[in-house]
Amino acid sequence: MAGYRASGNPDAVSELFGRYLHLVHAMCMKYADDPEDRSDLVMVIFEKVMTELTQSEVINFNTWLFSLSRNACVSWFRQQQRYASNVENWGAGKKNEDWVVENEASERLYDEQDALETKLSAAIEQLDERQRVCIHLFFFEKKSYKDIAEHTGFDVSDVKSYLQNGKRRLKGLLIPDS
Repeated sequence: MAGYRASGNPDAVSELFGRYLHLVHAMCMKYADDPEDRSDLVMVIFEKVMTELTQSEVINFNTWLFSLSRNACVSWFRQQQRYASNVENWGAGKKNEDWVVENEASERLYDEQDALETKLSAAIEQLDERQRVCIHLFFFEKKSYKDIAEHTGFDVSDVKSYLQNGKRRLKGLLIPDS
């Protein structure tokens, strides 16, 4: 653990984790029936170990790993149950005609949102290349002005200008009378 903190070399954690892998896998078997889910859960736990070791002081690795693994498994299991419950409720609701009528507007809203996304994609394609790149990086990849400037080679002031002009052009394409 000290070697990992000092060097940041993931091989040290990997070797330490490997010593307890059978225990982590056994913990995952209690919560996940599917072998692929168990493998995914083991990887999630390994990633948590890598991040948590840099942030917290661990005195007894075995006990700490057991707690971390159990918490990750319980969290995953609850998430799976929530998802299953939502799917069941959706199916049950579909059978209930009153529910369907009440939520018909919601379904229309989802259809309209898909149409809006299609219109937005088409409008973005009509932008100048520089505007399109800046809009994509800023809104879809959540990059800052500085990050966009570094990524594209533009000045920060140019990035701001491309974004402002691109947004104005998008508004005109999406809302013609504005």
